[in-house]
Amino acid sequence: MRLHAGHVDGKKREARFKEPEGLAVDAQGRYIYVADTGNNRLRRIDFIDDNVGVTTIAGSQASGLSVSLCS
Repeated sequence: MRLHAGHVDGKKREARFKEPEGLAVDAQGRYIYVADTGNNRLRRIDFIDDNVGVTTIAGSQASGLSVSLCS
């Protein structure tokens, strides 16, 4: 099996991660949340719906933290 890093959402076999590190499972066992650190994104894997598979729920290409203060 050959692995390819990157950022691709979609069906489980088509999805791509880069340096995934942390994992968490929701209480119902439907979703796994993955810290996709190489892509600066939080991803969600749906174990029930194969058509959904992997989606990005937070993050972007930019690294670091951006804070905006309103006065």
